[in-house]
Amino acid sequence: MKLLFSLIYIFITTLVFSQDSIIEYYNEIATKAEFVAKGESQYHNPTRWQTDIKIFVKGNPDSLIHNELQKVIKELNDLIDPIEIKIVDNESESNLIAFFGLCTDYDKIDPLVIPYSGYNYGLSCLYSHNNIWYKGSFYVDVVRCDWFPQEEAIKMKKHILREELTQSIGLLNDSMKYPNSIFYQGWEFPTEFTELDKQIIRMHYNR
Repeated sequence: MKLLFSLIYIFITTLVFSQDSIIEYYNEIATKAEFVAKGESQYHNPTRWQTDIKIFVKGNPDSLIHNELQKVIKELNDLIDPIEIKIVDNESESNLIAFFGLCTDYDKIDPLVIPYSGYNYGLSCLYSHNNIWYKGSFYVDVVRCDWFPQEEAIKMKKHILREELTQSIGLLNDSMKYPNSIFYQGWEFPTEFTELDKQIIRMHYNR
């Protein structure tokens, strides 16, 4: 029955979202950045990593963060090809920093985020050359999340981690269209990918 339900759900999702609506949502997410450095355009060609994404973790991640990070990495690796996302032990080997702590400490890692970090509980910052990402960072402000009641704080941390890591593969914009989407711009905290999210992620890499 569970398998039947899953199949029915996927079938219904496919019916709800036409190919045109999927492409439209993809273009909204993949060709615009929510925040940009001064003087840069918000619009860009879809940009991808062409090498494996090697994450070095900094800050003060607890067991919840460690477990959720591993979970999201596995889900993304199941969706994208040909690159792989992995955690490395040495910062010198990395091309993506994952920071868990206060926004003011994240500012020291990447000063370009200073105009935006204080207003956001999470942020991604990527650098490209010839439409290829080659390094970046993202953060989750686990300190400010803990100012909320425990159940809400846990949900916020899981959501922000999932959103910022997913945006760090090159899907940098948010949208007000789908409240259950990981890319939703409003004050909602989905902690799983929707089927539409998965299609957007696949579309970005599985060409």
